[in-house]
Amino acid sequence: MNPILASAALAIAAVLPAGHPATGQLPEKPVVLQFGPGINHVKLDGQPYTLVSAWRDNGNAHGYNVVNVYTDGPVNHGATTLAAVPAFVRDPTDPKKKQPEELGLTTSGGADCTLHTFRIFYSNDTKGTQLVIADREFGKSFADTEEVHFTFYRLVDHSDDGAGDAPHSFDFDRVVEAKARYCDVDEALQKELGMPPVVGASLPWAGE
Repeated sequence: MNPILASAALAIAAVLPAGHPATGQLPEKPVVLQFGPGINHVKLDGQPYTLVSAWRDNGNAHGYNVVNVYTDGPVNHGATTLAAVPAFVRDPTDPKKKQPEELGLTTSGGADCTLHTFRIFYSNDTKGTQLVIADREFGKSFADTEEVHFTFYRLVDHSDDGAGDAPHSFDFDRVVEAKARYCDVDEALQKELGMPPVVGASLPWAGE
């Protein structure tokens, strides 16, 4: 390798935290969290979480899923308290621009294809829970074949960070471009990342 390039590679490796994938790297052997519609009790990083998957109908083929993620808290008045887990979602075409937090993860598209969805997963190359959001460029119609962007986030514990931060949140990590063009982002996730569909994050007619 060119000595200048070798030095640059070592410098990048030195500043990446342990267990952090390199820029542009796809996850290694991801294990996707499966959940369904309604209330789901799961474990992330060994801790109890609640996922609520709901359908926002609008009377046509452009309704969408909304999934809220919560950490389970102490029992109060006989019920488990829940703390919202926001995602600090970035525009994959301008990832350096910070965006307001979002309290729900969504899946959307049309009758032909899903244009926007996500997966929560673990992988061999990174510690802890991760999130990937897949977005397809719209093009001229819902049925077009266009570029797909994979934006990765990490579930981060901010409990000791002081006032102003959510105790847990999905924080931006990196953007990776799909190698091929797709109509449906579920297909892109399956073919390029090896991630199967998740019923609780799928449009009702997906896969038909």
